[in-house]
Amino acid sequence: MVHKNRKAIGTLIVSTIAIAGIATREGFTDHAVIPIPGDRPTYGYGSTYKPDGSAVKIGDTIDRSNAAHLLIDTVNWTYAAGIIKCAPDLMLTQYEFDFLVDSAYNLGVNAVCKSGMVRNFRAGNYEKGCQTIKQYVYAAGKDCRVASNKCGGIPKDRERAYNICIRGDYGVPSREEATIAAKRVQKP
Repeated sequence: MVHKNRKAIGTLIVSTIAIAGIATREGFTDHAVIPIPGDRPTYGYGSTYKPDGSAVKIGDTIDRSNAAHLLIDTVNWTYAAGIIKCAPDLMLTQYEFDFLVDSAYNLGVNAVCKSGMVRNFRAGNYEKGCQTIKQYVYAAGKDCRVASNKCGGIPKDRERAYNICIRGDYGVPSREEATIAAKRVQKP
């Protein structure tokens, strides 16, 4: 049975609150950093690529305005478009779509497209598709549920993503705060 709010994936666009959520999760840095050992350099709101398409390198810098534009463009034209291309047959709610795009921003489009998330959604097992994100708790081969591995934010982030997917809970306490967060990202 199709949920009454599920729509063809090609008719959905990433919500403003999802983009604000990515910005909040990633945080802003004006210079390239390696967020966790073994990761690629990022800057702005977790961008691994510059506006010209070249990889971010240590020493690169970006201002908040350009970072916000880069985030919005990348989320829409790389991650959302990539999910739609690999799974054009899916019927999703807005928050399930936002969840897939959010996950792709973090894990990569190919990883999400080949994952149990998409396979389960395609089979109509939406709850199981949402649960799948909780399996992604490793970074650089280390289990991030182990405190000494110093990547404990990853399991917490997977729980946050699961909450978006399963019930549309973006982790923002009020609608007013969500609107403020979204405006900060969209109006750099």
